[in-house]
Amino acid sequence: MAKAANDNEGALGYLGRAHALAPGDPELQYEFGTICVRMGLLAEARKALAEALRMAPDNPDFNLVMGIVVSFAGDSGQAFPYLKRFHEMRPGSSEGPLALGTANVRAKDYDEART
Repeated sequence: MAKAANDNEGALGYLGRAHALAPGDPELQYEFGTICVRMGLLAEARKALAEALRMAPDNPDFNLVMGIVVSFAGDSGQAFPYLKRFHEMRPGSSEGPLALGTANVRAKDYDEART
């Protein structure tokens, strides 16, 4: 409810409490990471998403969001493994090629971005 009400700080508090009750739930780490993105806390988002991926490496959504966060955190080259993994898991999704192209532009690899 806090997330829906745009109460990001409140949402982080609830997620922190939920994480204490279920520390092995990767969805909680993922949600924590997405709230951090909404707040512009990219380092914290990256840490939470890395933990979610450690617990559930085959989750395509986790890979996509981590790739986007890494790309916008100034490490565009490090985003490609996550984005390529997402694209492999969901080859028909338009999000994969778009995210890869955006990361290539951010990395100033314009020829690869065109493809």
